[in-house]
Amino acid sequence: MERTETDKILQSPVTVKIGGQDYEIKPLPIKYAVPWVKKVINLLIEASVLSMVTIDTPDLWKDAYITLMARNPAQIVDLFWEYARDLNKNTLEEVATSAEIMAAFEEVLDFELPLFKGMQALARISQ
Repeated sequence: MERTETDKILQSPVTVKIGGQDYEIKPLPIKYAVPWVKKVINLLIEASVLSMVTIDTPDLWKDAYITLMARNPAQIVDLFWEYARDLNKNTLEEVATSAEIMAAFEEVLDFELPLFKGMQALARISQ
């Protein structure tokens, strides 16, 4: 189900499918979200895909993300589990498919887009 603007503003949890079952993931508190976003940005920089995205082209986040997935799938999976810390990783890794984890990762990325855009703007100012 597509998240509404209200869902995004209220930071409502997302429902993801893992192992064929639905699980809810809540947005991380800022204390954990900022370090997580920094890890994702560092991964984007390593993969040289961050330069694809500007404040004026937020739609390119998805292209950068797809490129990143192709280059660093294991790190994406690790970052997903780090974000979805309330889920039982050990149990779900036994039944999760790569497609489910990648789709779920896209959902949690959506939670943190405001932080990504803010950090990216600061990086441009400091250059």
